[in-house]
Amino acid sequence: MKRYFIIALVTILVLAVGIVGYGTWLNSSSESIITQRMSERKMTLSGAVATRRDILPVVRWKTVSLYSDIHTDVVAQVDGIVAETFVQRQQLISEGDPVMRVVNEDVPIKLRQADGSLAKAQAELVRAERSYIRQSTLYQADATPKERLDEAEAYYLTAQASIAELEAQRNLYEVMEARQIVRAPITGRILMLYRTPGTFVTGGTPVALMGDFTTLWFKSEIPDNMARYLLPLMQPKKVTFERTDFSKAYGTEFSKGNEGHEQEFSAWVQKISPPLSEPAEMRTVILGIDNASGVLEAQTYQDMYLKSATPVSALTVPLKAMTDASRESIYVLGADGKLELRKVEAGADDGTYVEILSGINEGDVVVTTRNAKLVAGMEVNVITDEQKQEKKEEVK
Repeated sequence: MKRYFIIALVTILVLAVGIVGYGTWLNSSSESIITQRMSERKMTLSGAVATRRDILPVVRWKTVSLYSDIHTDVVAQVDGIVAETFVQRQQLISEGDPVMRVVNEDVPIKLRQADGSLAKAQAELVRAERSYIRQSTLYQADATPKERLDEAEAYYLTAQASIAELEAQRNLYEVMEARQIVRAPITGRILMLYRTPGTFVTGGTPVALMGDFTTLWFKSEIPDNMARYLLPLMQPKKVTFERTDFSKAYGTEFSKGNEGHEQEFSAWVQKISPPLSEPAEMRTVILGIDNASGVLEAQTYQDMYLKSATPVSALTVPLKAMTDASRESIYVLGADGKLELRKVEAGADDGTYVEILSGINEGDVVVTTRNAKLVAGMEVNVITDEQKQEKKEEVK
Protein backbone atom coordinates (compact mmCIF):
# COMPACT_ATOMS: atom_id res chain seq x y z
CA MET A 1 0.00 0.00 0.00
CA LYS A 2 2.80 2.32 0.88
CA ARG A 3 4.50 1.46 -2.39
CA TYR A 4 1.51 2.51 -4.49
CA PHE A 5 1.27 5.79 -2.62
CA ILE A 6 4.88 6.66 -3.41
CA ILE A 7 4.42 5.79 -7.12
CA ALA A 8 1.33 7.99 -7.29
CA LEU A 9 3.09 10.88 -5.56
CA VAL A 10 6.08 10.69 -7.91
CA THR A 11 3.75 10.59 -10.91
CA ILE A 12 1.94 13.70 -9.71
CA LEU A 13 5.21 15.55 -9.13
CA VAL A 14 6.48 14.64 -12.61
CA LEU A 15 3.25 15.84 -14.20
CA ALA A 16 3.38 19.09 -12.23
CA VAL A 17 6.97 19.79 -13.24
CA GLY A 18 6.11 18.99 -16.86
CA ILE A 19 3.15 21.35 -16.87
CA VAL A 20 5.19 24.17 -15.33
CA GLY A 21 8.03 23.62 -17.79
CA TYR A 22 5.67 23.57 -20.74
CA GLY A 23 4.03 26.81 -19.55
CA THR A 24 7.40 28.48 -19.18
CA TRP A 25 8.47 27.38 -22.66
CA LEU A 26 5.15 28.52 -24.13
CA ASN A 27 5.40 31.99 -22.58
CA SER A 28 8.98 32.41 -23.71
CA SER A 29 8.11 31.31 -27.21
CA SER A 30 5.10 33.68 -27.36
CA GLU A 31 7.14 36.67 -26.19
CA SER A 32 9.78 35.90 -28.79
CA ILE A 33 7.16 35.70 -31.51
CA ILE A 34 5.52 38.96 -30.36
CA THR A 35 8.90 40.70 -30.21
CA GLN A 36 9.73 39.46 -33.69
CA ARG A 37 6.38 40.59 -35.06
CA MET A 38 6.67 44.02 -33.41
CA SER A 39 10.14 44.45 -34.83
CA GLU A 40 8.84 43.49 -38.27
CA ARG A 41 5.85 45.89 -37.97
CA LYS A 42 6.31 49.26 -39.76
CA MET A 43 4.56 52.53 -38.89
CA THR A 44 2.54 53.94 -41.78
CA LEU A 45 3.00 57.65 -42.30
CA SER A 46 1.78 60.31 -44.69
CA GLY A 47 4.30 61.98 -46.94
CA ALA A 48 4.92 64.03 -50.04
CA VAL A 49 7.44 64.18 -52.85
CA ALA A 50 9.76 67.19 -52.99
CA THR A 51 8.64 68.89 -56.19
CA ARG A 52 9.53 72.03 -58.10
CA ARG A 53 6.43 74.19 -58.42
CA ASP A 54 5.38 77.85 -58.75
CA ILE A 55 4.44 79.58 -55.50
CA LEU A 56 3.41 83.10 -54.59
CA PRO A 57 5.71 83.93 -51.67
CA VAL A 58 4.05 85.39 -48.59
CA VAL A 59 5.88 87.63 -46.11
CA ARG A 60 4.35 87.87 -42.65
CA TRP A 61 4.69 90.45 -39.89
CA LYS A 62 3.30 89.90 -36.40
CA THR A 63 3.22 93.65 -35.75
CA VAL A 64 3.42 96.60 -38.13
CA SER A 65 3.35 100.35 -37.51
CA LEU A 66 1.87 102.27 -40.42
CA TYR A 67 2.65 105.95 -40.80
CA SER A 68 1.73 108.85 -43.06
CA ASP A 69 4.22 111.35 -44.40
CA ILE A 70 1.45 113.97 -44.54
CA HIS A 71 0.15 114.47 -41.02
CA THR A 72 -0.08 117.78 -39.17
CA ASP A 73 -1.98 119.96 -36.69
CA VAL A 74 -4.14 122.92 -37.64
CA VAL A 75 -3.01 125.73 -35.32
CA ALA A 76 -4.85 128.85 -34.13
CA GLN A 77 -2.74 131.98 -34.69
CA VAL A 78 -4.58 134.39 -32.38
CA ASP A 79 -6.14 134.26 -28.92
CA GLY A 80 -9.91 134.12 -28.90
CA ILE A 81 -13.13 132.14 -28.63
CA VAL A 82 -14.10 129.60 -31.29
CA ALA A 83 -17.22 131.06 -32.95
CA GLU A 84 -17.88 128.36 -35.56
CA THR A 85 -16.36 125.42 -37.43
CA PHE A 86 -16.56 125.01 -41.19
CA VAL A 87 -15.60 121.33 -41.46
CA GLN A 88 -16.47 117.88 -40.14
CA ARG A 89 -14.34 114.88 -39.29
CA GLN A 90 -13.13 112.86 -42.30
CA GLN A 91 -13.95 115.77 -44.62
CA LEU A 92 -11.44 116.23 -47.44
CA ILE A 93 -10.32 119.85 -47.79
CA SER A 94 -7.65 121.73 -49.72
CA GLU A 95 -4.76 123.81 -48.46
CA GLY A 96 -6.00 127.26 -47.43
CA ASP A 97 -9.63 126.21 -46.88
CA PRO A 98 -11.24 127.66 -43.70
CA VAL A 99 -11.45 125.27 -40.76
CA MET A 100 -12.63 127.48 -37.86
CA ARG A 101 -13.36 131.08 -37.00
CA VAL A 102 -11.83 132.40 -33.80
CA VAL A 103 -13.18 135.72 -32.48
CA ASN A 104 -10.82 138.08 -30.63
CA GLU A 105 -12.91 141.05 -29.43
CA ASP A 106 -9.82 143.22 -28.92
CA VAL A 107 -8.91 143.18 -32.62
CA PRO A 108 -11.82 145.35 -33.95
CA ILE A 109 -11.37 147.79 -31.02
CA LYS A 110 -7.68 148.13 -31.76
CA LEU A 111 -8.46 148.63 -35.43
CA ARG A 112 -10.81 151.53 -34.60
CA GLN A 113 -8.21 153.00 -32.27
CA ALA A 114 -5.60 152.69 -35.01
CA ASP A 115 -7.95 154.42 -37.48
CA GLY A 116 -8.45 157.31 -35.04
CA SER A 117 -4.74 157.68 -34.33
CA LEU A 118 -3.99 157.50 -38.03
CA ALA A 119 -6.54 160.23 -38.80
CA LYS A 120 -4.96 162.52 -36.19
CA ALA A 121 -1.49 161.78 -37.52
CA GLN A 122 -2.59 162.56 -41.07
CA ALA A 123 -4.01 165.91 -39.92
CA GLU A 124 -0.75 166.64 -38.10
CA LEU A 125 1.15 165.74 -41.24
CA VAL A 126 -0.84 168.26 -43.28
CA ARG A 127 -0.11 170.96 -40.71
CA ALA A 128 3.60 170.07 -40.63
CA GLU A 129 3.80 170.08 -44.43
CA ARG A 130 2.21 173.52 -44.70
CA SER A 131 4.50 174.90 -42.01
CA TYR A 132 7.54 173.53 -43.79
CA ILE A 133 6.45 175.03 -47.14
CA ARG A 134 5.81 178.42 -45.51
CA GLN A 135 9.17 178.49 -43.72
CA SER A 136 10.93 177.42 -46.89
CA THR A 137 9.35 180.34 -48.83
CA LEU A 138 10.24 182.86 -46.10
CA TYR A 139 13.79 181.54 -45.92
CA GLN A 140 14.25 182.01 -49.65
CA ALA A 141 13.08 185.65 -49.22
CA ASP A 142 15.48 186.12 -46.28
CA ALA A 143 12.43 186.69 -44.07
CA THR A 144 13.16 183.92 -41.55
CA PRO A 145 16.30 182.43 -40.02
CA LYS A 146 17.69 179.01 -40.98
CA GLU A 147 16.83 177.61 -37.53
CA ARG A 148 13.08 178.12 -38.13
CA LEU A 149 13.33 176.25 -41.46
CA ASP A 150 15.20 173.36 -39.81
CA GLU A 151 12.58 173.09 -37.06
CA ALA A 152 9.76 173.02 -39.62
CA GLU A 153 11.54 170.35 -41.65
CA ALA A 154 12.13 168.18 -38.58
CA TYR A 155 8.48 168.56 -37.59
CA TYR A 156 7.41 167.51 -41.08
CA LEU A 157 9.69 164.43 -41.13
CA THR A 158 8.49 163.39 -37.67
CA ALA A 159 4.87 163.58 -38.84
CA GLN A 160 5.71 161.38 -41.83
CA ALA A 161 7.39 158.81 -39.55
CA SER A 162 4.35 158.76 -37.26
CA ILE A 163 2.09 158.00 -40.21
CA ALA A 164 4.31 155.08 -41.29
CA GLU A 165 4.37 153.68 -37.77
CA LEU A 166 0.60 153.90 -37.33
CA GLU A 167 -0.04 152.33 -40.74
CA ALA A 168 2.25 149.42 -39.86
CA GLN A 169 0.40 148.97 -36.57
CA ARG A 170 -2.94 149.02 -38.35
CA ASN A 171 -1.68 146.46 -40.88
CA LEU A 172 -0.74 144.20 -37.95
CA TYR A 173 -4.28 144.40 -36.61
CA GLU A 174 -5.62 143.64 -40.08
CA VAL A 175 -3.42 140.54 -40.19
CA MET A 176 -4.72 139.52 -36.75
CA GLU A 177 -8.26 140.02 -38.02
CA ALA A 178 -7.55 137.79 -41.04
CA ARG A 179 -5.95 135.16 -38.80
CA GLN A 180 -9.20 134.77 -36.90
CA ILE A 181 -10.10 132.45 -39.77
CA VAL A 182 -8.04 129.30 -39.11
CA ARG A 183 -7.08 127.73 -42.45
CA ALA A 184 -5.81 124.30 -43.48
CA PRO A 185 -2.01 124.16 -43.84
CA ILE A 186 -2.15 121.16 -46.25
CA THR A 187 -4.55 119.25 -48.46
CA GLY A 188 -6.00 116.27 -46.63
CA ARG A 189 -8.75 114.96 -44.37
CA ILE A 190 -9.85 116.40 -41.07
CA LEU A 191 -9.07 113.58 -38.65
CA MET A 192 -10.03 115.20 -35.36
CA LEU A 193 -11.44 118.50 -34.08
CA TYR A 194 -9.84 119.48 -30.78
CA ARG A 195 -12.00 122.57 -30.17
CA THR A 196 -15.73 123.22 -30.40
CA PRO A 197 -17.63 126.53 -30.63
CA GLY A 198 -17.58 128.45 -27.37
CA THR A 199 -14.15 127.27 -26.20
CA PHE A 200 -11.23 129.62 -25.68
CA VAL A 201 -7.92 129.08 -27.49
CA THR A 202 -4.57 130.83 -27.35
CA GLY A 203 -2.38 131.56 -30.32
CA GLY A 204 -0.17 128.57 -31.20
CA THR A 205 -2.68 126.00 -29.87
CA PRO A 206 -3.70 123.08 -32.18
CA VAL A 207 -7.43 123.17 -32.91
CA ALA A 208 -7.65 120.23 -35.33
CA LEU A 209 -5.66 117.31 -36.72
CA MET A 210 -5.53 116.61 -40.43
CA GLY A 211 -3.58 114.41 -42.79
CA ASP A 212 -3.58 112.47 -46.01
CA PHE A 213 -3.95 108.76 -45.27
CA THR A 214 -4.67 107.66 -48.85
CA THR A 215 -1.11 106.28 -48.85
CA LEU A 216 0.42 104.78 -45.73
CA TRP A 217 3.99 103.56 -45.28
CA PHE A 218 5.67 100.73 -43.41
CA LYS A 219 9.37 100.08 -42.78
CA SER A 220 10.81 96.69 -41.84
CA GLU A 221 13.99 94.61 -41.87
CA ILE A 222 13.69 91.26 -43.66
CA PRO A 223 16.14 88.54 -44.80
CA ASP A 224 17.86 88.93 -48.15
CA ASN A 225 15.99 86.07 -49.86
CA MET A 226 12.62 87.56 -48.83
CA ALA A 227 13.64 91.00 -50.08
CA ARG A 228 14.46 89.55 -53.50
CA TYR A 229 10.97 88.13 -53.81
CA LEU A 230 9.51 91.60 -53.33
CA LEU A 231 10.94 92.86 -56.63
CA PRO A 232 10.32 94.45 -59.07
CA LEU A 233 10.05 97.52 -56.85
CA MET A 234 6.91 99.10 -58.30
CA GLN A 235 4.97 95.91 -59.04
CA PRO A 236 1.66 95.79 -57.12
CA LYS A 237 1.26 93.23 -54.35
CA LYS A 238 -1.58 92.30 -52.03
CA VAL A 239 -1.70 93.06 -48.31
CA THR A 240 -4.19 91.50 -45.90
CA PHE A 241 -4.61 91.65 -42.12
CA GLU A 242 -5.72 88.40 -40.51
CA ARG A 243 -8.22 88.45 -37.63
CA THR A 244 -8.18 92.25 -37.57
CA ASP A 245 -11.28 94.23 -36.62
CA PHE A 246 -10.60 97.59 -38.20
CA SER A 247 -11.60 100.55 -36.04
CA LYS A 248 -10.85 104.07 -37.11
CA ALA A 249 -9.00 106.15 -34.57
CA TYR A 250 -10.01 109.53 -36.01
CA GLY A 251 -13.63 109.04 -36.99
CA THR A 252 -16.16 106.53 -38.24
CA GLU A 253 -16.60 107.30 -41.93
CA PHE A 254 -15.12 105.04 -44.60
CA SER A 255 -14.63 105.67 -48.28
CA LYS A 256 -16.20 103.80 -51.17
CA GLY A 257 -14.98 100.22 -51.56
CA ASN A 258 -14.59 99.45 -47.86
CA GLU A 259 -14.92 95.72 -47.12
CA GLY A 260 -14.25 95.89 -43.40
CA HIS A 261 -11.97 93.26 -41.84
CA GLU A 262 -11.86 91.33 -45.16
CA GLN A 263 -10.34 94.30 -46.96
CA GLU A 264 -7.44 93.54 -49.30
CA PHE A 265 -5.00 96.35 -50.00
CA SER A 266 -2.69 96.95 -52.92
CA ALA A 267 0.94 97.55 -51.92
CA TRP A 268 4.29 98.17 -53.54
CA VAL A 269 7.93 98.25 -52.50
CA GLN A 270 9.21 101.81 -52.52
CA LYS A 271 12.82 101.14 -51.52
CA ILE A 272 15.19 98.34 -50.53
CA SER A 273 18.48 99.16 -48.84
CA PRO A 274 21.21 98.25 -49.17
CA PRO A 275 20.55 97.66 -52.90
CA LEU A 276 20.27 94.06 -54.03
CA SER A 277 23.49 94.55 -55.98
CA GLU A 278 25.33 94.68 -52.66
CA PRO A 279 25.73 91.55 -50.47
CA ALA A 280 23.76 91.63 -47.22
CA GLU A 281 21.97 89.13 -44.98
CA MET A 282 19.29 91.63 -43.90
CA ARG A 283 17.76 94.50 -45.85
CA THR A 284 15.51 97.42 -44.91
CA VAL A 285 12.34 97.57 -46.98
CA ILE A 286 9.91 100.51 -47.23
CA LEU A 287 6.47 99.57 -48.50
CA GLY A 288 3.61 101.80 -49.59
CA ILE A 289 -0.02 100.72 -49.04
CA ASP A 290 -2.92 102.08 -51.07
CA ASN A 291 -5.53 103.14 -48.49
CA ALA A 292 -8.05 104.72 -50.87
CA SER A 293 -10.83 102.88 -49.01
CA GLY A 294 -9.98 104.86 -45.87
CA VAL A 295 -10.03 101.75 -43.66
CA LEU A 296 -6.50 101.97 -42.30
CA GLU A 297 -5.10 104.55 -39.89
CA ALA A 298 -1.58 105.64 -39.02
CA GLN A 299 -1.32 103.20 -36.13
CA THR A 300 -0.10 99.71 -35.17
CA TYR A 301 -1.70 96.56 -36.60
CA GLN A 302 -1.06 92.86 -36.10
CA ASP A 303 -0.73 89.87 -38.46
CA MET A 304 -0.06 91.60 -41.76
CA TYR A 305 0.47 89.40 -44.82
CA LEU A 306 2.12 90.56 -48.03
CA LYS A 307 1.72 88.28 -51.05
CA SER A 308 3.85 88.65 -54.15
CA ALA A 309 2.04 89.02 -57.45
CA THR A 310 4.84 87.21 -59.33
CA PRO A 311 5.05 83.38 -59.12
CA VAL A 312 8.42 81.94 -58.11
CA SER A 313 9.61 78.53 -59.30
CA ALA A 314 11.15 76.67 -56.37
CA LEU A 315 11.83 73.22 -54.94
CA THR A 316 9.08 72.85 -52.34
CA VAL A 317 7.60 70.54 -49.74
CA PRO A 318 4.43 70.98 -47.68
CA LEU A 319 4.83 73.31 -44.71
CA LYS A 320 3.59 70.55 -42.41
CA ALA A 321 6.70 68.53 -43.29
CA MET A 322 8.87 70.85 -41.19
CA THR A 323 9.60 69.34 -37.79
CA ASP A 324 9.21 72.60 -35.86
CA ALA A 325 8.65 76.35 -36.16
CA SER A 326 12.35 77.00 -36.79
CA ARG A 327 12.09 75.20 -40.16
CA GLU A 328 15.59 73.79 -39.84
CA SER A 329 14.98 70.03 -40.19
CA ILE A 330 12.81 67.52 -41.98
CA TYR A 331 12.34 63.71 -42.01
CA VAL A 332 13.19 62.07 -45.34
CA LEU A 333 12.55 58.44 -46.34
CA GLY A 334 15.91 56.86 -47.14
CA ALA A 335 16.58 54.33 -49.88
CA ASP A 336 16.64 51.55 -47.25
CA GLY A 337 13.16 52.48 -46.02
CA LYS A 338 14.48 54.08 -42.87
CA LEU A 339 13.93 57.66 -41.72
CA GLU A 340 16.69 60.23 -42.05
CA LEU A 341 16.59 63.55 -40.20
CA ARG A 342 17.96 66.15 -42.62
CA LYS A 343 19.09 69.68 -41.84
CA VAL A 344 17.59 72.01 -44.43
CA GLU A 345 17.59 75.69 -45.33
CA ALA A 346 14.03 76.89 -45.86
CA GLY A 347 13.09 79.94 -47.91
CA ALA A 348 9.77 81.57 -48.69
CA ASP A 349 6.36 79.95 -48.42
CA ASP A 350 2.86 80.59 -49.71
CA GLY A 351 1.02 79.32 -46.65
CA THR A 352 0.88 75.72 -47.95
CA TYR A 353 4.26 74.96 -49.46
CA VAL A 354 7.71 76.08 -48.36
CA GLU A 355 10.78 76.54 -50.52
CA ILE A 356 13.79 74.34 -49.68
CA LEU A 357 17.07 75.98 -50.64
CA SER A 358 19.34 73.11 -49.56
CA GLY A 359 19.28 69.79 -47.69
CA ILE A 360 17.09 67.65 -49.97
CA ASN A 361 16.77 66.91 -53.67
CA GLU A 362 13.85 66.91 -56.05
CA GLY A 363 12.04 63.57 -55.83
CA ASP A 364 12.91 62.91 -52.18
CA VAL A 365 9.99 61.64 -50.08
CA VAL A 366 9.39 63.67 -46.92
CA VAL A 367 7.15 62.81 -43.94
CA THR A 368 4.14 65.07 -43.38
CA THR A 369 2.49 63.25 -40.47
CA ARG A 370 2.28 65.58 -37.49
CA ASN A 371 2.67 64.64 -33.79
CA ALA A 372 4.23 61.25 -34.58
CA LYS A 373 7.05 60.02 -32.36
CA LEU A 374 9.68 59.70 -35.04
CA VAL A 375 13.38 58.92 -34.66
CA ALA A 376 16.10 58.61 -37.25
CA GLY A 377 16.67 55.00 -38.35
CA MET A 378 13.06 53.94 -37.85
CA GLU A 379 11.68 51.69 -40.61
CA VAL A 380 8.40 53.10 -41.88
CA ASN A 381 5.91 52.94 -44.71
CA VAL A 382 5.23 56.33 -46.25
CA ILE A 383 2.17 56.90 -48.40
CA THR A 384 2.57 60.07 -50.41
CA ASP A 385 -0.16 62.49 -51.40
CA GLU A 386 0.44 61.49 -55.01
CA GLN A 387 -0.20 57.82 -54.18
CA LYS A 388 -3.38 58.71 -52.32
CA GLN A 389 -4.59 60.65 -55.33
CA GLU A 390 -3.85 57.75 -57.66
CA LYS A 391 -5.89 55.40 -55.45
CA LYS A 392 -8.81 57.82 -55.49
CA GLU A 393 -8.70 57.97 -59.26
CA GLU A 394 -8.58 54.13 -59.49
CA VAL A 395 -11.68 53.89 -57.29
CA LYS A 396 -13.52 56.29 -59.59
